[in-house]
This record gives sequence, C-alpha cells and structure tokens, in this order.
Amino acid sequence: MLDLASHHLDLAAWLVGKPPRSVACDLLSRQTDDDTALLQLEFPGGIPAQILAAFGGPELHRFEILGERGLLLVDPYGSDFVETRTASLDRIRLNQFLDAARALASPRYWLRKVTGSHWHVSYRQALGCFVRGALAGRQPQPDLAAGCATLAWLDAARESARDKRKVAVGNALP
Repeated sequence: MLDLASHHLDLAAWLVGKPPRSVACDLLSRQTDDDTALLQLEFPGGIPAQILAAFGGPELHRFEILGERGLLLVDPYGSDFVETRTASLDRIRLNQFLDAARALASPRYWLRKVTGSHWHVSYRQALGCFVRGALAGRQPQPDLAAGCATLAWLDAARESARDKRKVAVGNALP
C-alpha cells in the first residue's frame, strides 16, 4: 500500500478537494505477504473511489474518473493524454479510435518507449516544481503534513483489513 496505493490515494483526495471519510480494505497475499490491496473509499458528499494496488499482476497504472456524462482516463503507460469516453454508446468506438490515433501521433511517447525512459511527463513536472520551489525558498508541496495525512489514511486501511470492517479516517488533507 505504501509503494503503490499511497499515490492514488493522494490523487483522489486532491481531485475531490477533501479527505476521505472512511476506508474499507481487503489485503491479499498472492506471491508475497499483502501484495494486493483493494481500497474502497468514501469522500464527503457520498463520492466513492476504489483503488487496486497489486504487485505481480499485469503492469497497469490507470486512473479513471466516472461521471454522469462519461469517463476520464489517465493511463501513463498507454498515452500522454487524458482520454475521454462519453456515456453515449454510439460514440464509444469513435472515441477509442481518436484516443489511439492521438497516442500513435505522440513522438515523445514512442521515444520513451523505444529508449526505455519511463519518467512520465507528470513526474518530470512535479520534480521541476519541487526544485524551483526549493531554490526560491518556498515550502514544497506536498509537504510533510500531507505525507502524514496519507500515512494516517493507509493506517486506517490496514486496520480495516485486519478487523474486516469500514474505518473512519481523520480530517487532515494533504
């Protein structure tokens, strides 16, 4: 959970703009101890989120946001773009074709794949933001308090897995 789920948990809280209210977690041991975690989160307003983090499975790294009118998909291993899917069935195939065409047309994406450079654009941008802030004497974001909040949420997830129940989490927001 610390290695994989923590980043998606941070991103989900940032997107919602509020910390989760509760978490339910199942831990599985497929190849090593607790190598698969499924987190079910509930945010204020009843907003649900699910996070699956697993070692030893297919190499996937996706973040999907499902809304009333469609889906936003971020898949750094498949594209440099935020992909969209409408809720309308007649547009699904067209969207898939357009998303694939955009991915094929991205020389930067293919250059990374061919050269083996796996630093995603967002990683380089986040690292650059941190360095510029440090050089200017600004407090980096996320800061230590944000990391502590994420650890508290992950502790609640581990408690949930141990006790087989949903656990309320604190109000700290990274």
